[in-house]
Amino acid sequence: MEGITLLKIFLSLVTFLIVYGSLYPFHIALSSYELSQWHALLNFDITQSGRGDTVANILLFVPFGFLCVHSYPVRNRVLRFVHIMLAGLILAFGLQAAQLVIPGRVSSGSDAVWNMLGCLIGFNLALLPLMNLLPKSKGPARLPPIPLVLALFCIAYSWAPFVPSLDFQLLKDNVKLIFSPDISPWWLFQKFTLWLVIFRFLRSSDTWLGNERLYPLTLVIVLSVSLLIVGHAPGAENIFGGVLALMAWYFLRPLRQASILAVLFAVSLLITTFIPFELRQDPNSFSWVPFSGALSSNILLNAMSIFRKLAYYGSLIWLLTEAGLHLRTSTVIVAVVLFFSEQLQVFFVGPSPEITDAVMAVAIGVILSRYQIIRRSELIGNRVVDSELKK
Repeated sequence: MEGITLLKIFLSLVTFLIVYGSLYPFHIALSSYELSQWHALLNFDITQSGRGDTVANILLFVPFGFLCVHSYPVRNRVLRFVHIMLAGLILAFGLQAAQLVIPGRVSSGSDAVWNMLGCLIGFNLALLPLMNLLPKSKGPARLPPIPLVLALFCIAYSWAPFVPSLDFQLLKDNVKLIFSPDISPWWLFQKFTLWLVIFRFLRSSDTWLGNERLYPLTLVIVLSVSLLIVGHAPGAENIFGGVLALMAWYFLRPLRQASILAVLFAVSLLITTFIPFELRQDPNSFSWVPFSGALSSNILLNAMSIFRKLAYYGSLIWLLTEAGLHLRTSTVIVAVVLFFSEQLQVFFVGPSPEITDAVMAVAIGVILSRYQIIRRSELIGNRVVDSELKK
């Protein structure tokens, strides 16, 4: 029951974010409504959608469909399918209709069609035995350990937006980037520390992925698949950072310590935030509205950025926890550091100073805490059952 409750919380959060992102900046003006906009709203020609918008609209509703299945009581599967798809249709088309009275927003029936496809994909993914595909830990818990989840999230970001292609030109262009002379030492440092974090989490996962002899193969597979992903080339920093991290893991054992890794990873995240290290003539304004910057430009790129921050900030919080801090303390530290980092960004060219990162850190900490409680209850419950069976 606790697992279902957590999934319902996730579903509510996902629904809120979909509504928030679709109706931002919430400037409702009935005077902006024009009858001609109905033609766009009722235009379901999906061939007119751009690739970026298509991928973003599909991915936006995949979590919705996925979480709806796990939050819906299993009684009548056909009825469940109808209810979930109907809920997705009402949400998708309703938001497009609401955008008619929001200046700057363009309603499109084709966007709702792509949303529905994402909901359908999420629905079908939820029916697959995905948990069986995850490496099994030695403990009796059904849920995978947090380090394994975080490591897989970091790896998954390398494959975002999850659009593979066997186009030879794409492969050739991505390979060319590997030999690019423009290698940023700061991004190289971040990728180096990131791979060290991934290796540590895999080892802490208590699964077969923790076998250190498989790390070179893991690195090769992750980077090779990245070469086939549209819109997210691996880059020379990721490849060289991974190779350096692999050598450091085997020959510089002190770098495996959670405390050292946490400091290095935090420094790498903070430094890359201020690139290109150019001061503004006049300070920028700080936004107290979460995700304001992400919703005012390319949706797909910003969605990938949010995915990256979820994986990286979650990893940093958990590293501090493994270093001996309480999870709540780790969350507060990361949130406070991010908040003051965002405050400093008002003086630099490039970054968008806003409250989003600190809010995300707090949300991640709450999710990790809840996940940890549920997994511990599973462990305790299974041990009780085992002891009863042995009597």
